[in-house]
Amino acid sequence: MDDFKPIKYSINNYEKTILSKFLTLSNPKIILELGVDKGSTTKFILDFLSENKFRSKLFGFDFKNIVKNLSEKDLKIKKYLDNNELELISGILPSSLKSFLKKYDFKIDFVFIDATGDFKNVFGELSLLWPHLSQKGFIVCHYHKERLHYAIEYFSKKNKVNFIPLNRKYSDSAITASIVVLSKPQFKYSLFKRLYYQYNLNEVKGYYFIKSLLNFFK
Repeated sequence: MDDFKPIKYSINNYEKTILSKFLTLSNPKIILELGVDKGSTTKFILDFLSENKFRSKLFGFDFKNIVKNLSEKDLKIKKYLDNNELELISGILPSSLKSFLKKYDFKIDFVFIDATGDFKNVFGELSLLWPHLSQKGFIVCHYHKERLHYAIEYFSKKNKVNFIPLNRKYSDSAITASIVVLSKPQFKYSLFKRLYYQYNLNEVKGYYFIKSLLNFFK
């Protein structure tokens, strides 16, 4: 049961299991982690990617002293840095993130946010990240403070974001979770597709002739 106890400034093993599921679903090429701290979650993500043969790169953001310490003293972090599977970005969020996004023009497939837990920072980070998130990407936040709840829920409502809070604690169980997942809507309404599925239009006489004219399902 010790695996499920919260770790100060990190996530527990149950939360890591959730993280791994959404990593798999995103099939990520580019990953961002906002708030590296001691590198526990960073190493978990990179180990998971390596074990499952994902070809990905993780960009981790934190203060200059933390980046320096990890780069020089943590052997596993150094290995991933040397293999170009990890790059650490030093600075103060969200300014360092803003500069990063200006420099690199690519879509981001997965983001884990566990940095400064206040409204201004989290809302600012989400606002910067959202236009760069790939259509099938996920943003996962460590949802452990009330002011984070409001920032994330307000952002989701304002931007019509798919929002799944996994914030559960049961009196009769040692398992707790404080994770929230944000994603972009996948469904695009089409009247033609609705009619097609609702009325089996492919069985209607002349359907394939009309289809060839409209070239709708190409």
